[in-house]
Amino acid sequence: MAHVAKKKAKRKPVTIYSKILNSLENKDYKYRTLQGIAKETGLSEAQIIAIIQKHSDEIVQRHRTDRAGHRLFSTRKKYRKTAGVSERFMGALLNRVY
Repeated sequence: MAHVAKKKAKRKPVTIYSKILNSLENKDYKYRTLQGIAKETGLSEAQIIAIIQKHSDEIVQRHRTDRAGHRLFSTRKKYRKTAGVSERFMGALLNRVY
């Protein structure tokens, strides 16, 4: 009987960027605050801000804040899926994610 070696699935290394993306893509939230991302990932807010700025083509900041005044973030991909018509319209007028 021949021995068949099982191939191990290759995993991509977990990076700071991938941790942040996973937090932003969390299906339980439409938008995330810096505090929420930090709590979920274990990263500092400064690290998160640096990555968000570096990847501004994929991560968007909402024009409005939450009730406590915290900035809100999402991935561009998730925003396109979840934003309503009025939200997209206001975003187009402001040239920013509303």
